Amino acid sequence: MRLQTALGPLSIEDLREKYWGKKSVVLVPQSGNPLEGLITLDELETRLNDGCATMTNLSVIDPSGAKLPRERLYHRQLAPTWAPEFLRKTDVHRLLADGRSFVMHNMTHVNPRVARLVRDIEEAFPEFIADAHLYVSPRAGASGYRAHKDEPQHKIYLQVFGSTSWTVFRGQHEKRALTEEETRAHLTVDFEKTLTPGSVLYMPPGVFHRATNPDGPRLSLSIPISPRIGVVPVDRHHIPLRKLMEGT
Repeated sequence: MRLQTALGPLSIEDLREKYWGKKSVVLVPQSGNPLEGLITLDELETRLNDGCATMTNLSVIDPSGAKLPRERLYHRQLAPTWAPEFLRKTDVHRLLADGRSFVMHNMTHVNPRVARLVRDIEEAFPEFIADAHLYVSPRAGASGYRAHKDEPQHKIYLQVFGSTSWTVFRGQHEKRALTEEETRAHLTVDFEKTLTPGSVLYMPPGVFHRATNPDGPRLSLSIPISPRIGVVPVDRHHIPLRKLMEGT
């Protein structure tokens, strides 16, 4: 997928000039869902169940809005073995069935379409590098992060499946994540918006926000975009193994 397709009527130039690092903006498709097929549930399930699943870099959100400790999700082998750690799939299955949302980090290689989109962003903003995180809520009212901010990265959120209700705040605090009491004391609501399939949200660094899914299961793609300082961009070339083996 190309970045301009995801942005719809907003040009990349306008994103840079009017919004980049200045203010948040929600983009709603004029017709249809331009993100349809960007990621499929089959691709998501395959990656979640991939071998020892250590490459998924999975986080699960507990009801308090914080990440569960990694040792709750991964078992680290004490003796030398071919897999130094593996995902506790039975435990993760139980957590997801209990209504916990989860995040799959570093998913730019989940398929060629996502890889192309992330590469497009890095080409449009060559002073930055990008990644891709998948936010998944398996049922309505699943757990979600408390109000928090992300720095130094810009964020582009794409609503792939289902809907996500967003609250974007005004105000600042030295802490990255706030309790409900701290949120009420230090922040005010800038806007509230429900993202439906095909919608896109751009958010500058340091903006406090909170996302929930009251209406049903959801899949969102979050693309953090950070300054490229001493970092080599990831090689996202797709290896066409089928063509190589079939000689086509």
